[in-house]
Amino acid sequence: NLLAFIQKAQGDLEQATQTIHEALGLARQFYGANHPQVATLLFNQGSFLEQQEAFDAALESYRGAWRIQRVTATSDTFKTLNALGNLYNQQARYQESLAMVDALRELHPLDQFNEDLRHFFYLAAEAAAANQTYDIAIIYLREELSREQSHFSGQDVRQAETLERMASVFDAQGQPSNANVQRQQASA
Repeated sequence: NLLAFIQKAQGDLEQATQTIHEALGLARQFYGANHPQVATLLFNQGSFLEQQEAFDAALESYRGAWRIQRVTATSDTFKTLNALGNLYNQQARYQESLAMVDALRELHPLDQFNEDLRHFFYLAAEAAAANQTYDIAIIYLREELSREQSHFSGQDVRQAETLERMASVFDAQGQPSNANVQRQQASA
């Protein structure tokens, strides 16, 4: 894994991807197919493949990491979900992006603020809005805002950003008065 990052830093992304692939084989032999270290290597492989614009292969690697993390629930789970959601959204595969929210709800309590979770819910709201399911986007953003309000005392810049995102969804939905209410709250 470390060698692959050195190769990447030296500009040899193709060799770095090959090294990660080899490390994956060794990790599977040593730890077994469903070990958190295998998930980490799959995530890294996905990242390298994404940088090479091999998006389908990157998705497959990220999905492999997610399958393991659904069972082992590592600290990298949100990072993997963000990578998956970002690629799904880039490819206009919004239903797949949205399906991850339900899967995540089965695994984790989502009542505590977490920066990676925040970004994941932003991706999910973007997918819902792009899919023209604006009410779902607003639900996700309100849920995130609730976590932020519970975690931070007073007005926090993250709350203002979430409110602005809600305003954008209301604008897209053709509800400028609701958008203005959100913007007023954001600037308060």
